Amino acid sequence: MIGLSTARALAAAGVRVVIASRSSEKLHKALGTLPSSASAIAADVSDTEEVRRLVDETLDRLGSI
Repeated sequence: MIGLSTARALAAAGVRVVIASRSSEKLHKALGTLPSSASAIAADVSDTEEVRRLVDETLDRLGSI
């Protein structure tokens, strides 16, 4: 929940955020609590390849990190 609280605070300040979780169900639920500018990507951050994909998809969506 710390990550989601941080995402909410950043989004409230106007930052475009991308959240990640292994669980698509949790992502969908969390995304519903964020502004429409937020994005969600399912990823297991314990897996190096998943992290690379997460970064690549974030760059595709936002243009920069």
